[in-house]
Amino acid sequence: MSYNLDYWFPLAGAGLIHWSLGFTYTFGNLVPYIASYMTIKGRYGIIICYICWIETIFILFQGIFGYISGKLEQKLGFFIVLVLGVLLANLGLGFASYHIEDFLFFSFFYSIILGIAHGLIYPLTISYAINKYPTKMKGIISGILWGCRGLSMALLPCIQCKFLNPYSFRPDLKYKGNWLYSNTAILDRIPTMLYYMTLASFISQILGVLTIFYGESNIKFEKANSKKSSDAEETIETKYQISNNETNLNSQQISYSTSNIQYKYPYKILSSSYFKLLWYITFCTWPAVLYTQVYWKTHGMHVTTLRDFQLARIACFIGILHTISRLIWGLICEAFGPINSLCIMTSFFISGLLVFAFPLWEPFIAIQYTLGYSLLSVAHAGTFVVPPSTIIKVFGAKNFGPIFGLLFSARILSSTVFCLVISLIFTYSKLEYIPIIILLSSFVGFFLTIYIKDIESQEFQFEGSTV
Repeated sequence: MSYNLDYWFPLAGAGLIHWSLGFTYTFGNLVPYIASYMTIKGRYGIIICYICWIETIFILFQGIFGYISGKLEQKLGFFIVLVLGVLLANLGLGFASYHIEDFLFFSFFYSIILGIAHGLIYPLTISYAINKYPTKMKGIISGILWGCRGLSMALLPCIQCKFLNPYSFRPDLKYKGNWLYSNTAILDRIPTMLYYMTLASFISQILGVLTIFYGESNIKFEKANSKKSSDAEETIETKYQISNNETNLNSQQISYSTSNIQYKYPYKILSSSYFKLLWYITFCTWPAVLYTQVYWKTHGMHVTTLRDFQLARIACFIGILHTISRLIWGLICEAFGPINSLCIMTSFFISGLLVFAFPLWEPFIAIQYTLGYSLLSVAHAGTFVVPPSTIIKVFGAKNFGPIFGLLFSARILSSTVFCLVISLIFTYSKLEYIPIIILLSSFVGFFLTIYIKDIESQEFQFEGSTV
């Protein structure tokens, strides 16, 4: 490991960019304000239940362009894709700030344009930073980048609330069963707040790009001396000739192998009980993640007497807990195995929703709300670690990409169904009933994780798997 500061410029640049990506994780903190602005000053009389569509579409485009990002990098190069992503990110957030009164325009710029930008930037910078350093440091590098995002998650909610609502007023207008802000002074600050976020994002991302560019242009990583380099070139040339001969001799075998991967395995994967159960588990548990991402603050305002800044401080604590939990889930997977960890993760979802859905005595509601939110946040952190580990264990590392992409479809379909259900509940009932519906869905996911443990491991062995 080098102690030269120049050695760490690529990581510093990627860290600055990931710090700005953490801004989108504070969307739930702004939902009561954005919904109030759209409802009172907007063109369509939008009610708060439609806000979940903004996050759902964002997740969709982020996922699609996260897959495309690697292919674009191969064709256009790292820096072109990175600069394109940065430009789209700031254009999306900036124009969304300008069109906050219009739900459709805001959704287009925030959900689609910003979602595309995050899909391009997120995997690109992680891959870049990891490949710049020794293999043994990959886990550390990934953890540092996630820590940068977690830092913005932990700091921004309080800053946002201090700017928007310095006296920590509670919502004062009840509209169609939902509490909103009607204070003009608060509403007028909302677009300005988003402009400041755009400016902070732009500065952070530009500094990150310049830092990475400086590192690429001027920093020389440790290399072998010229003698070893020349010897290596001769060795590579010799190996290339041997490899070329072997390629010609075995071309038919290689062609058959490629065909086998492309056609044979997808059929076996889709028809296996493991994949079906993982898909259903993802579908059943994802609404809990989406609800806490979008409506954690709205829920707190409905079921507790906590003021705005108190809820924001809870969010800061949750941001730190969420960041640490991702590291802990890695240890849990190593200690208990991915399948057992999947059961533990779904049990956290159920525990958090049980606490969330059934508020008790008034003096303890704030504590109960914080506990439920914490359990759900820990479970959410597990979704970044446990499902990927399960995929690798069951299907093998070589099948990780296709399986993860197929499971992503479960998230999108689950989010769509959730938005439809939540619209009905908001229209005809109260917000407090939503966690009960999500709880029932999570119970189904939990029982499926119990069932997956009972499947015979000999049912199907994927090449490269450890089942």
